Amino acid sequence: MRVLMAVDASAFAENVLRAVETGIRHENTEVLVLHVLQPVEPVPPPEMAQDYAPELEGRSNQLVHWSSGLRANCAESDLRHKPKS
Repeated sequence: MRVLMAVDASAFAENVLRAVETGIRHENTEVLVLHVLQPVEPVPPPEMAQDYAPELEGRSNQLVHWSSGLRANCAESDLRHKPKS
C-alpha cells in the first residue's frame, strides 16, 4: 500500500500522522509525507524598483496618452465604416 499524507503545522496534521502510524499494516507499506511551505515573496531586481529610471516616467505617460488617442481613433473609424443594416 502507498499512502500520501500532506501535513502542516496544525494539531489536525499530528492526529492524522498518529492515525496513519497505528492504522496501517507495516509490511509493504510506503508512506510519503508532504509538507508545503508558504511561498516566499520574490524580491524584484533593483532595476524594477520605484524611481529607478525617472527619465522613463515621462515616456510612459506619453505612450499612455498616445494609446488612448489611438483607441478613440479606431473606435471612430469603426463607426464610420460600419456597414448599414
